[in-house]
Amino acid sequence: MSQPHPGKSGQRKVTGAILLAIGLWLFAFGLYLAILGGSYYFVLSGLAVVVSGWSFFKGHGRGGLIYGAMLVGTLVWALVTAGLNPWQLQSRLVAPLVLSLLVYWPELLKHAKIAFPVLALATAP
Repeated sequence: MSQPHPGKSGQRKVTGAILLAIGLWLFAFGLYLAILGGSYYFVLSGLAVVVSGWSFFKGHGRGGLIYGAMLVGTLVWALVTAGLNPWQLQSRLVAPLVLSLLVYWPELLKHAKIAFPVLALATAP
């Protein structure tokens, strides 16, 4: 699975740099929270985002898969810690999902005829 991420090389590098910065921030402050007795979620998700960002930066196709795995882990963590409380779920899921638009935007554009109506239906109230 070493196919390059769809899109231009510069776009991959920018996506990778953004993910690296966010992942390092999550990892560093997550480590601080873990030392204080908090959850290790932010350490693990930060590490996953760093690896995903590095993969995008280097032009490997694994970046999207790694980020997707982090999203699945985030959903599981959110459901375990917040249950089905919509306000608590929202505070745990919105930022990773918004960032996923950056990660998957080139792929969404490739399949715009299908992806955008599905996205609109999925986000409709």
